[in-house]
Amino acid sequence: MNLPALMGGAPIRPQGPPAWPPADPEILEVLQQAYHDGLWGKYHAGHSERLEALLREYHQVEHVLLCASGNYAIELGLRALKIAPGDEVILADYDYPGNLLGIHAVQAIPVLVDIDSRRWNLSVEGVREAV
Repeated sequence: MNLPALMGGAPIRPQGPPAWPPADPEILEVLQQAYHDGLWGKYHAGHSERLEALLREYHQVEHVLLCASGNYAIELGLRALKIAPGDEVILADYDYPGNLLGIHAVQAIPVLVDIDSRRWNLSVEGVREAV
């Protein structure tokens, strides 16, 4: 019988998880430059605007808006879709807990659907049933 490592089985990664964040000299250079310029603590220092421009170009879209967090991005997306109080929103039952906060913020009802255990994605059959 294959038991999880927590219950005495063989660990998948006996050496532990990979180092995070990975060492990246380009990221270090950008962080050091922002520190030296004194821009790291300013909201309108040009970095966000440049990122928005790069994302517009990369995705070939007219509008890009950065969000302060993923939670706000979920809420913004739901509001843009005109999700109203009482509307149902389908999401995976194994998901980041913060995603429920966006649904709660627009007073919608979360409908949890199982994931496909082989792919760790939302079960297509589960979505069909929920709809």
